[in-house]
Amino acid sequence: MPSRAAALVAAHRLFGTPADIVRDRRVLFRALATVVGSPLAAAADGVLDNPVVRGRLGAAFVDGGPAGTGTDLAELVASGCAVDVAGWPVRVASTPSAPRLLEPALRGVREALRAHGDHDAGPLVVTGDRVRSVLPIVLAGIRLAVDAVPELAGDLLQHLALVALTDRRRSGRLGSASERDHPGLIVLPEPESPAEVAEALVHEGTHLVFFDLGVTRELLADGHWTAPAFRPSWAAATAPAWPMEQTFAAWHAYTALAALAESGIDPAPGSLLPRARERAAELGEQVLHCGRYLGRDGHLFVTTLLGRAPRPAPAIGRASAAPVLAVHRSGRRTLTVRAGHPPELVWTQPDIAAATL
Repeated sequence: MPSRAAALVAAHRLFGTPADIVRDRRVLFRALATVVGSPLAAAADGVLDNPVVRGRLGAAFVDGGPAGTGTDLAELVASGCAVDVAGWPVRVASTPSAPRLLEPALRGVREALRAHGDHDAGPLVVTGDRVRSVLPIVLAGIRLAVDAVPELAGDLLQHLALVALTDRRRSGRLGSASERDHPGLIVLPEPESPAEVAEALVHEGTHLVFFDLGVTRELLADGHWTAPAFRPSWAAATAPAWPMEQTFAAWHAYTALAALAESGIDPAPGSLLPRARERAAELGEQVLHCGRYLGRDGHLFVTTLLGRAPRPAPAIGRASAAPVLAVHRSGRRTLTVRAGHPPELVWTQPDIAAATL
């Protein structure tokens, strides 16, 4: 029987290699740039991989505002603060301009902390010598994850664009974070041990995969926002209940944390690893009962990983009749942009789900 880590990687592979998914994501963000009339449509991959740029393009697409200018990842990372691990670059925000450029993403992290009762001023990005002083711990933690769950960690590193370290004294209850409106970014208080970093990579890196799958695959059905909210058993009674998307993402992440726990890694103080398997099981049961809110790819993913099909079966939506504005190719897949407010983005692909569902 495959390990939990191997099973999770196999489920990701249903949708292609990490390189396939990243390619599709880049095509999508180029399409967003075209829709909003931004010259970023012709930007290099290093610009479109920047979480800051992705955040601006997403906001411009939804709200109609300006997309701003492109910033290469190199403008956020000082010399010596980008190191290859297992063949993939690990970049740590470290230039003097990084805190300003990352402020919109940190604002989202602060809002999430406040929603859970943490009303302090919030985390601040550190740079320069403070980054360099803990960079060996960061790299040791990434290598620890690679040693513990090599194939899974290798998957996650390909979706990671940037790590931002925050002042530990100002970070409140923050353990680690990823911001869905700035995908590709992991936020982490200055780490005290490699185990903290290893867990953060697996936890938040799994969210980064989910963000990329969410915009390139049919994980969730139209109307998923109407699903009943869910409050897990470990949440405080005053904590906000989770929408369907958050429940799915949390199940995905706790499954990955359970895989890391199974590797025998020694958890850091306050780690989620000892509770990961139990929480993944609880969230998985909830996802299985919400089949009507999952897209066809989401059904296939859940069925493959849990060995049971969500109920009810996915609804097949009607094809849009809105005029086609643009068509973008990505390997064997096609992204069609149709008229709307905002325009509708529709992926078509060889049907991996029909034979299984």
